[in-house]
Amino acid sequence: MKIRKGFVSNSSSSSFVCDVCGEEVSGMDMGLSDAEMCECVGGHTFCEEHMKESYEDITKDMIMGDDSDFIKDMTDDEFEDWKHSEMRYECPESICPICNLTSMTQDMMVDYIVKKTGFTRSDMFKIIKEENKRRRKLYLYEYLEYVERKMKVLKTDILSEVKSNFNTYNDLYEYIYG
Repeated sequence: MKIRKGFVSNSSSSSFVCDVCGEEVSGMDMGLSDAEMCECVGGHTFCEEHMKESYEDITKDMIMGDDSDFIKDMTDDEFEDWKHSEMRYECPESICPICNLTSMTQDMMVDYIVKKTGFTRSDMFKIIKEENKRRRKLYLYEYLEYVERKMKVLKTDILSEVKSNFNTYNDLYEYIYG
């Protein structure tokens, strides 16, 4: 049995990763506001900079149609308090860049390309293994860079296509994984 001697801290470390850009922020006793990130009701975590509006400029009217009946009954002061405390952890879909289909996670973008083209992660990994026999892992950015370079499929074009072909995030999700 191991016995720990000396100072033992009860502090906890937190880490947040943006589903849009992959930025990772970590620290002791840190929350989403410290990381300048939000998490939507769908579970997507994203940097404030990826939102259409700045966090400070979000108004009640912007999120009234998001099944947020409780918001319409709030006074402006109550809304501001909610926005600065709880909204970071239950951000409405209308504010989430992934739910809005203005951004996609790298994972979902790769899965969309695989579904559309049939060029799988395994196909890409074979190409990587030919160049470096010791490689054990495929990184998503490698797949996306290869698709852009060799197949001439740009991420921005994929986003435009997704936005025009799917009404909601759930429609896109069903197309890819359903």
